[in-house]
Amino acid sequence: MKRKKYLGLFIIILIVLIFVGLFLNIFYIKLVNINGKIFMAELALTSQKQTKGLSQRKNLCNHCAMLFKFNQSKKWPFWMKGMQFNLDIVWVSDGRIIYMVKNISYKSKEIITPPIKADQVLEINAGLSSRFNFKPGDKVRIY
Repeated sequence: MKRKKYLGLFIIILIVLIFVGLFLNIFYIKLVNINGKIFMAELALTSQKQTKGLSQRKNLCNHCAMLFKFNQSKKWPFWMKGMQFNLDIVWVSDGRIIYMVKNISYKSKEIITPPIKADQVLEINAGLSSRFNFKPGDKVRIY
């Protein structure tokens, strides 16, 4: 009897996970897991969305992020133009952190270019990468 109960519960959980996955894909949101810390990341896939990024927003929730996915690995430069809050920027290649710049001021005029090629970039609130002890080499899982 317990087996049927657990099987039914398993099926319900599986159905819920499938619907959540479909919902997230419809709205261009991915879950990003770094060292067990989960971020709900809005995808920036088009050049227009990548240029705008998080600019003109007043803030970002602590478990939110923006994920830039690129078709090729390059030394993708980033800037803080139009930003209203500070960021940590994390460059990712082949599912691992390869470079980070922490606590970038929203007032910065600097164009930040990593020394290594990346195929994805994650923007999170300033200070979170230090608080969660993120470092180059950490695995980045995207769901």
